[in-house]
Amino acid sequence: MEFLEVKGVPLYPLVPVFDSQDLPSTQKITNPAPGRYGITPGVLEGKVGVDLTWYYQQTKDALVSIPDPPSSGWAGSHLVNIGEIKNTGLEVLVNASPLRSRNVEWNSTLGLNFSKNELVTFGRYPDGSALLDEITFGAFASVQRHREGYPLGGFWGRDVERDASGAPVLTNGGVTVMDACTWRPSDPSWSQADCQEEYMGPMLPTREIAWSNTLTLFGSFRLFANLDYKGGHYQWCAICSVNSRVDLNTLELANPDPTPEEYAEIRASRSLQTKKWIQPADFIKLREVSLSYTLPTEWSGKAGADRATITLTGRNLWYTTDYKFREVMYDPEVTFYSLDSFSSLDYASLPMMRRWMVSMRVGF
Repeated sequence: MEFLEVKGVPLYPLVPVFDSQDLPSTQKITNPAPGRYGITPGVLEGKVGVDLTWYYQQTKDALVSIPDPPSSGWAGSHLVNIGEIKNTGLEVLVNASPLRSRNVEWNSTLGLNFSKNELVTFGRYPDGSALLDEITFGAFASVQRHREGYPLGGFWGRDVERDASGAPVLTNGGVTVMDACTWRPSDPSWSQADCQEEYMGPMLPTREIAWSNTLTLFGSFRLFANLDYKGGHYQWCAICSVNSRVDLNTLELANPDPTPEEYAEIRASRSLQTKKWIQPADFIKLREVSLSYTLPTEWSGKAGADRATITLTGRNLWYTTDYKFREVMYDPEVTFYSLDSFSSLDYASLPMMRRWMVSMRVGF
């Protein structure tokens, strides 16, 4: 690898411009080292099946986009092979048939997933110094970080100065926002205790549960329902911050007669603090409910078909979530960008729509 040098001191790796279809010789293909182990026992005479899988994956030489240094003369970013990423998790799949008779059949599937990712290291220069200390990013405010020892894209928030009771401290009618953290673990004199940013949590779910049930009656009617849970992650409500700082059009700010405590919180909301707007994004959703009816063969046969089924389906009919402001729940699954870049935020994005559909499936 070549380095940009100033007075003989290596400052930054030089990466040539290349077409996305052609990986240059200075870069290497991401090298994952997976480990996956599982067991699939069956119990209760085959009425219950359990599939357990534990996985461990180390990814070395991961391609990560990092900003170009000002000294390079370029204003942008480029991909380099840096560091090591670790992924671990446990997957559990349970299939059960609690009820099976001539006229009634009930099948149930429960899937659980517990996962964790960690940026182990950015990598080191030949002299042993750190390639990077951190990568900061975020829309409307810098709230996400790639930092060693933490999940990729984790959320970090800044609060205002508060007293022992947790109330904002007012100075000349205003609040003091805590300083952004200068993350320098490669500096021996640096201490994380000096960092005024607070780690809020990961941007990707660490817990997932999916539960689906199918009830079949008399071989003709089929009722299906699917519940989905995701949790352990956080969301950045950028629209909440903009509404409070710029638009000044929230119910909180429109209070014509706030108490002293409410006034202090209003001043905090209008500041550049971000902690208030980074909230837990746990949710439970009723993803789908459907009712199907298979027509008698005499009916479908008159149309020259072997089988015909009519289905009424409803999707995204209900949800509950910890992602709320002023006791109003918002959809935490919205995002302004693709998650490929680890950027996650809620800003003027449409939530998942509630939909009803009628379909007919014909077999010949």
